Amino acid sequence: MEVAQPLNASVIACDDGIYLEMDVPIFATDVVDTEKLGTLRLVDAVFDTPQGTQLVIDIDYFGNERKARTIAGPFSQLNEGKNKIKVW
Repeated sequence: MEVAQPLNASVIACDDGIYLEMDVPIFATDVVDTEKLGTLRLVDAVFDTPQGTQLVIDIDYFGNERKARTIAGPFSQLNEGKNKIKVW
């Protein structure tokens, strides 16, 4: 994806915690899994779980379940434009 303008983000300390404030465009993607991540070129290995099963990234940073089409990145429940997210 080509970004036409810089993405603005800042970390803000408040009395009740630490927040990430950012203004981002929203675009959807499929849930990321072993197949989408592909093979590592240098070691010819795939991304998988410690048990050797397929990796599926279907939970976001906060433990929210991702749907079949989801917002790219660690936070699945962003809104287009300005977002303020408590991270700690």
